[in-house]
Amino acid sequence: MKQYVNLVTKILESGREKKDRTGVGTISTFGHQSEYEMSEGFPLLTMKRTWFPGVAHELIWFLGNHTKLDAYKDLPATNIKYLTDNKVNIWNEWADTQGNLGPVYGEQWINWLGADHGWAQRENLELEPPRHPDEVSGINQLQNAIDRLKTNPEDRGIIVSAWNVAELGKMALRPCHTIFQFYAEELTHLERLEIYDKMVTERGGIDTDDLNTDEKLDRRHVPRHKLSLQLYQRSADTFLGVPFNIASYSLLLHMVAHVTNMVPGKFVHSFGDAHLYLNHKDQVNELLQRTLPDDNIKIDFWDKRKNASLFIGNNFGPELPKIKLNPNVKDIFDFQYSDIELINYSPLKVINAPIAI
Repeated sequence: MKQYVNLVTKILESGREKKDRTGVGTISTFGHQSEYEMSEGFPLLTMKRTWFPGVAHELIWFLGNHTKLDAYKDLPATNIKYLTDNKVNIWNEWADTQGNLGPVYGEQWINWLGADHGWAQRENLELEPPRHPDEVSGINQLQNAIDRLKTNPEDRGIIVSAWNVAELGKMALRPCHTIFQFYAEELTHLERLEIYDKMVTERGGIDTDDLNTDEKLDRRHVPRHKLSLQLYQRSADTFLGVPFNIASYSLLLHMVAHVTNMVPGKFVHSFGDAHLYLNHKDQVNELLQRTLPDDNIKIDFWDKRKNASLFIGNNFGPELPKIKLNPNVKDIFDFQYSDIELINYSPLKVINAPIAI
């Protein structure tokens, strides 16, 4: 994806070396923004393989949906057993001896606690996080957002935050992707007709009716709105984490659009500190080498980083895949891994890199 290469190149060209909590060191830039149109394909990086099962399982875990399965119903929602059982090990280093992470990410999405919403009770009684959304005792921000999209899609305050100041000290890791906002825009009649034609084609049918009013399209459940999502990420491991983050929030966008009967629009990715770890030099060089037209051309992009864009080629990986969700799922908290299908993902080979902890 060109947008991702642009981010990597910007860090190389304008980033400054900085110390960080891991001791590895980074090249860092601040304030970059990328956009991904869902109509152009699902933005799962194809220049190197990104492990989609890990993306999907982690999102299911964020939503608390795994706790509806018998194997996990008696565990706290943020216990990592569901992840490790599905070979997702990215959280292992931060979990305690029982596999718990505290009130991270999804726990804030669906069970935000503050002074007026149970924080004091959890503090005093040492309450465990709820096991699934049906047991929420705080604020289910994500459900509130979905409800507002259904009833008042023009609302400019449809926001979900993971940055709960009152509970930062209880989290195994402060949230890197901190806050996201939904934006719905009304489709024109012509745009809705084009969507309906696609719906009919996918079903293999023909509709000869004159659909000259929006009311007729409403009766056929044609979406009235296009939905976009903007994420603010305060800290981003650009080589390892960002491809994962792009896919995760794009999948969340598809899920929310699905349950609100909207068309997925674009994912806007806004960064605070976007960085490349110093021990990812060889991996960054291999990635950018793949933009070149000839494998025999060898360029050390890292060493030439102040002018890296002058050497970047025009190959940004194979065509993007598509995503398909189970049409029978109507509630976002009912999605399981089997309800998500990735279609035509043919990336270039994986580039392994060490995780900075």
